[in-house]
Amino acid sequence: MQKKAAKKKVKWIKTKHSNLYRNSDSETYYARIQINGKEKWKSLRTKVQEQAKHHLRELQSQLAEAATIVTGKEASVRMGLFIEEEIQEIEKDSSIKPSSKKYKKENFKAILKNWKGLEDTPLKSVNEKQCKDFFNRMWKRYSATRYNNMVWALKNIFKKAKKVGIVFNNPVEDVKLKSLKSETQKKILPTNDQFEALVKEVDSVVGRGGKARGQLIRFLAFTGLRANSEARWVTWGDIDFERDWLIVRGHPETGTKNQRETHRRSRGQYSHKLPLHGRLKELLEEMRKGREEEGPNERVLQVLECQKSIDRACEKLGIPRMTPHDFRHFYTTKGVENGVPMSVLGSWRGDVNGGATALTHYYHIRDEEHQKIASKLKF
Repeated sequence: MQKKAAKKKVKWIKTKHSNLYRNSDSETYYARIQINGKEKWKSLRTKVQEQAKHHLRELQSQLAEAATIVTGKEASVRMGLFIEEEIQEIEKDSSIKPSSKKYKKENFKAILKNWKGLEDTPLKSVNEKQCKDFFNRMWKRYSATRYNNMVWALKNIFKKAKKVGIVFNNPVEDVKLKSLKSETQKKILPTNDQFEALVKEVDSVVGRGGKARGQLIRFLAFTGLRANSEARWVTWGDIDFERDWLIVRGHPETGTKNQRETHRRSRGQYSHKLPLHGRLKELLEEMRKGREEEGPNERVLQVLECQKSIDRACEKLGIPRMTPHDFRHFYTTKGVENGVPMSVLGSWRGDVNGGATALTHYYHIRDEEHQKIASKLKF
């Protein structure tokens, strides 16, 4: 005798509210709606009926508004025009630093360069699948920071388009972001011996600026300053040899990364200061020799960039590649290893959150330090 076929489980469970259904598998509530004459099922992203009813009312309101706007002239607005308007807004925003404006514009250039034809595509024609496919291609091509900023840039475009009713949904809403942990927490820093060998190797290179390049590396490692927005702008007037302080002002007009208001040296304003510890003071005294005639407005650093020299030295010594920002990691790590409180270390670094950044992103205690700490355990 043949068994009766099992009754198929009902997928949609109708509620007493019009157009509101619950998925029997996931128990998530959905709205049954009509878009361009076609029936669509839209997830309301909740398993609570009261929340689902609220989301459904919002959805129906947006649909009614979009139906009247999308049929107008705005429906043909191209991506290129919207991006151009966004760039103009960035240019006009006085609270954004010049370097940040440049970076934001580069994000849009990268998007248009890699998404052929996007510039002439109407906003309403771009769908979720196209966006996900695009960013899947970009996943390995760009760093996490650049990738995430490209996602946010495009997401912001559609957010504004949605606000004025040109599009109904934001197709970038569910695009996955890259984790920054792989770039910050897994960085392998050099040991003390490797660092000294690196500086010695760069110093030994015969040619223009050899010694100055080594001094740049040590200055970045002994201060933890950001290379472009802080270190390059330090002048002899910012060094107080008597009281053992280094004053950090940043760019003469735009200040440092975390100080967006105008900073003019004539007003005596500064971002933060850090003490001249032994190695740093020795370095500065060494750099001052033969340059005593230089005035307070002269830059301390004679060389502002030496990445190629660092690359060559790292390759020759067989140590992980270092960048100027890695020396900021190195400085913070030395502070942690020597027991400097995070709040104090954050102040020296110029963080605006009391050392939370240092604690979250730069707590790089190396393997040998773990072994030293473990040796103190008593059972």
